[in-house]
Amino acid sequence: MVSLLLLVGLSGCTTYYSHYGKLTAENASGQTRDVIISWESGEKPNWLGGTVTTPILLETQCSERVLVFRDGTDEGRTCAPGKDGILMCGDTARDLEQAGSRKVSPGMICGEIKDDGGATTIADLSSRIQLTLQCWPAETEVQRGEEKVNLDYLRASPVPYQFTVRKVQRGTIDDRKPPFDLKACKEE
Repeated sequence: MVSLLLLVGLSGCTTYYSHYGKLTAENASGQTRDVIISWESGEKPNWLGGTVTTPILLETQCSERVLVFRDGTDEGRTCAPGKDGILMCGDTARDLEQAGSRKVSPGMICGEIKDDGGATTIADLSSRIQLTLQCWPAETEVQRGEEKVNLDYLRASPVPYQFTVRKVQRGTIDDRKPPFDLKACKEE
């Protein structure tokens, strides 16, 4: 009975965090947009399994498209099986190679996230990360009924984008991503 109570009490030892960073850069169409990177983590004591994370999401102001970066521990990653690193896999229906001349091939890597410490998993990332994109959106806008929907995202660049990531405990007053200013989207 005492062991059961101890186990139940220790299962609450996980601390949950939100991670986010924001910068302003050009999208593939050349428009200046805010870009937000975010993910969540749960830190357990090592003997309970260590840290677990969600994939990293990259959102661009005014765009419906969200880019997803996964590490090698995520079974949802469809490119580079067995390769270490935090990668965004290209979508053959929605992404073009960097030159924009042809659609990506199945399994092509379109983006990568690194940090100065050489982290290969999301759980090991530091607060300063570099994001590189090699692909472009096949379409920056699509027509849905009478409405145009933006699918543009951060412009591909051989020079990494630098993000400073904030880590805050979930449920605290600081636990919220910076909002996008949607006025810029309505003005276009």
